[in-house]
Amino acid sequence: MAQNQFLPFATGDGANTLSAASYAALGILAQGFQSGVVPSVQFNTIMRQLSTVVAAVAQFTADNQTADVLDDGVVSNFESKFLAALQGAMSSSSVHYGIATGSGDAMVVTAVPPMTPATNGGYLPGSFLIVKTPATANASTAPTANVNSIGNIAITRAGSGALAAADNPASTWIILFFDGTGCYRIGLTASDVTRLAPTIPTPTAALNGGLQVSSGGAFALDTPNLPTNGTIGNSDLTALWAESAEGGVAAGAPYAATVAQLTAKIMASITNDSIWSIGSATTGPANAPVTVLAEVPQVASATAAACLGLCIRAQVTTTNTSTATLTFNTSAGEVTLPIVLNKTGAALSGGELAGGVGFEADWYCDGTSARLMNSVVSPPLPNVAKAWITFQQGSSPTVISSYGVSSLVRNGAGNYTINFNETLDSEPVVVCSANFINFFTSGGYYDPTNVSWTSKSTLSVSIGAVRANGAGSLFEPLDDFVVEVVIFGS
Repeated sequence: MAQNQFLPFATGDGANTLSAASYAALGILAQGFQSGVVPSVQFNTIMRQLSTVVAAVAQFTADNQTADVLDDGVVSNFESKFLAALQGAMSSSSVHYGIATGSGDAMVVTAVPPMTPATNGGYLPGSFLIVKTPATANASTAPTANVNSIGNIAITRAGSGALAAADNPASTWIILFFDGTGCYRIGLTASDVTRLAPTIPTPTAALNGGLQVSSGGAFALDTPNLPTNGTIGNSDLTALWAESAEGGVAAGAPYAATVAQLTAKIMASITNDSIWSIGSATTGPANAPVTVLAEVPQVASATAAACLGLCIRAQVTTTNTSTATLTFNTSAGEVTLPIVLNKTGAALSGGELAGGVGFEADWYCDGTSARLMNSVVSPPLPNVAKAWITFQQGSSPTVISSYGVSSLVRNGAGNYTINFNETLDSEPVVVCSANFINFFTSGGYYDPTNVSWTSKSTLSVSIGAVRANGAGSLFEPLDDFVVEVVIFGS
């Protein structure tokens, strides 16, 4: 150990010094001695205080570096040794930090403050290293660290056991502890979470009305009174796993890695069209439509009460003329429910369930009736135009504007067929005009246009003139005008 020549003064037993209280009460502390002889007891006390502090600093310097601390009067010598002592004291700190280079399997660290080796050449026991890992995770189960060139030391799991691959992730701060014989990774690793987490058993069967997790491995959800496309059973659960955003979770996967994905997928499934039992376009009488559900609802009995909560969606074929019922198939047989308005529960009026125009109705079974979830369709007024079309004649006729018209077909010069979107229930009134009046030729005066209603959804229009001066009744087609046709009806 280095020698210290700076020694304390008047510190022995019986030293001629003042007590701390007496020294603090001296009147000379503020101004010092002005003249005269200094009493020895006061002088000794002053020197003891000064020399004790100097001796302590010098001894610290000697304890933490290797050179002797000499009373040679050279201030620079003492300063350099004191700085060396400070560095030495910092290097013996138990907490160090650094950024590792090398690879995840062989980290190289220059720690701050530097770690010093133990007397046996290994790492000092009780040291901690906070280190940022290299740009690659460990691939080996026995990664090493070399800190301040002390030497490679294997990193193991805290307590015991080897690490798993990627337990030291890339570019991540971790804590290592050195006990004099080994180096240990502090805290839970990724493999710890996987190893300690419970597992989800393989789904094997559905359980009506709830959730089942048993030693037999069953894990399934099933909602009574819904069609099978609203039921989550074994095959559905497997499909949900396979379609999850993470690419699917195999049976026996960690619970923590599965539940969030499974929950999100189930919620997504029950908030889209899967809650609807999709039926075929309705058949049967206008006031008693029948639909066949593709996914048959599993119910206890063919009653309205057993169908509570069922949602049905189907295209309506024929418009009702009065109150109506809905008939559909279930696992227990056909069920017929009265159709009512959703808000009021009142029975339908004629025309409120529109058919033949691609109208798709949604019904909710409330245990007694089928509530129509759509807005009802107001019946057309007979004095309001049902459809119209304005078109330019020609070999390739051009539709200028239209409403309620599905197509325009040119059969020949001046002859056209107009097809409408809807079939009218009553005999329509047709107003047809062309942009010519009092058409004259060398043969005399002509009356324009002829129309004929071939069905309640198809109209034939012939644009031409009939000779009116007695020279004959030959109809002459005209094909170079703008034609307007308006349909009134209900």
